[in-house]
Amino acid sequence: MGSNMYIDLYHVSLYVCVCAVGLTGTKYGCGGGGCGACTVMVSRYDPVEESIHHCAVTACLQPICSLYGAAVVTVEGIGSTRTKLHPVQERIAMAHGSQCGFCTPGMVMSMYTLLRNKPKPSMEDIREALAGNLCRCTGYRPIIDGFKTFSQRYVRCHMLPFTADLRNVLSLQYCNHLHTGGWTLKLKHLSF
Repeated sequence: MGSNMYIDLYHVSLYVCVCAVGLTGTKYGCGGGGCGACTVMVSRYDPVEESIHHCAVTACLQPICSLYGAAVVTVEGIGSTRTKLHPVQERIAMAHGSQCGFCTPGMVMSMYTLLRNKPKPSMEDIREALAGNLCRCTGYRPIIDGFKTFSQRYVRCHMLPFTADLRNVLSLQYCNHLHTGGWTLKLKHLSF
């Protein structure tokens, strides 16, 4: 079964994940909660609302003693190349949203937490969820491109039937681009 570990209650959860448990997906970046590389999801049951609340937290600041009664999910807990990647991991990879890869686990966990709380987020929800994550390589565009596929507007846009009347397509204020079989119509004047 399991083995007992004795850990100082004031160690931060990042130390426990990496050093004691050996989960190296959660990264140590700034050590001050500013970069988001160490983001994990903490889930707690609220007996009053009879629901589970999910929060993205920076593990470098979260003392392990504050996690009593909570479930902690790291990037290893949502998927891997050995098992199966989670859709969040797949989409950031497909959009080339990972260059050096250091920020990627934190970005993935922030987005995963958002989706646990709100399965069809708005673009503003996505931007807000990623506000605590820094990336110095990508400029964020490929990260947002990968994650916007979860948004309400993107889903609505891609569920539209194809029409030959371009005036109808161009009047769709919520579409960034529309895939129509083998080609893509890009609407350059719209942006997310």
